[in-house]
Amino acid sequence: MLASLSNGLLWLAALTLFFQLPYSAQGKEPAANVRTVRLLTIGNSFADNACTYLPEMFQADPTVNLVLKKANLGGCSLERHWNNAVAAVSGQEGKKYQLLRNGKKESASLQQMLIAEPWDVVTLQQVSSNSWRLETYHPYGDNLVALIGKNAPQAKIAFHQTWAYRIDAPLLSQWKISQAEMYEQLTQAYGQVAEKFQAPVIPSGAAIQAYRQRADRQYVVDKDFNFQSPPAKGLPRQENSLVVGWSRNQGTGKLKLDPKHMNKRGKYLLGAVWFEALTGHDIRKNGFAPKGIPADELRVLQEIAHDTVASFPQPAVSLHALQP
Repeated sequence: MLASLSNGLLWLAALTLFFQLPYSAQGKEPAANVRTVRLLTIGNSFADNACTYLPEMFQADPTVNLVLKKANLGGCSLERHWNNAVAAVSGQEGKKYQLLRNGKKESASLQQMLIAEPWDVVTLQQVSSNSWRLETYHPYGDNLVALIGKNAPQAKIAFHQTWAYRIDAPLLSQWKISQAEMYEQLTQAYGQVAEKFQAPVIPSGAAIQAYRQRADRQYVVDKDFNFQSPPAKGLPRQENSLVVGWSRNQGTGKLKLDPKHMNKRGKYLLGAVWFEALTGHDIRKNGFAPKGIPADELRVLQEIAHDTVASFPQPAVSLHALQP
C-alpha cells in the first residue's frame, strides 16, 4: 500500500515537473512561433516525387509546420482531373482520391479534397507527356482553377512546372524533339498559363535542367553497354542521372528504363525547390539529409535549388505570394 502510494506520488511529481517545463523543452516550439503551410497537390506521380522529402524538410525547421494532402493519380492529366470532378457531380463513376483523415484513408472526390482543410496553397500541373503541348492545358486547367476558387477561395494557386525526360527517353525520339526542346516548350506552356491566372510557378523543371546543364553533372549514355543484346546481369553506367533510369525487373531480370521519375537525388532537389518556394527559407541552412546522398552532392543540390528559386523569371506573381 505504502509502495503504491509512493510510486503514485513520484509519478504525479514527475508529471507536474514536465508541465512546468518551458514548452520548447518538451520537444515542441510555442505555437506562436510556428507558421503552418497547408498544401494540397492536384497532380500525379511527379507531384509525389516533389513531395517525397518535403515533410522531413519542414520537420527540420522548427519555425514551420506542413499539412500535406495529395489529390494525385498516376499519369493523371488536367483533363482527367476535371472529368473526375464532373463525374462526382453527375453521379457517374469517376476515379476517387485518397483522403487521409485521423490516420485513416477515405475515398473522396476532388471537391471533397478541396474542402477538407483551409488550404493555403493548391498546386496544379499537367501530365508530363502533355506538358510541352500548350493546347492540352485548356479548357481543363481553366475549369480546375475555377473549381478551386469555388471550393477553396482562400487558397493561393501555384503551377508545378514539371521536367523534361532524360535524353535517352524513347518518347523524345518518337516526338522528334530533344530534351532541351521539351523543356523550353513546357516552360513556355506553364508560363503562359500562370500568367493567365496570375499565379506563381514552382520551378521544379528549371532546377532539374540547371543540374543537367552543369559541366560536371551531365548524364552521358553508356556507349560501351550493348543495349541491343544486353548481358544477363549488370546495368549501364548512369552517373549524374537524376531519374531512376535503367534497372532490372525483379521477376524476369530483364532491363527496363524509367527516364521520367526521379531517383533519391532528384527527389531531394525537387523537395528543396518546394521548401524554399513555400517558406522563403534557405534550404542550405536546413539540417535534413537523406541517407545515401554524399555531403558534397547534397551541397550541389541545395545550391541549385536555392539559385533556381531566386533567379527563375516568374511570369506573373512572385513566390512570396505563397509564403506565410
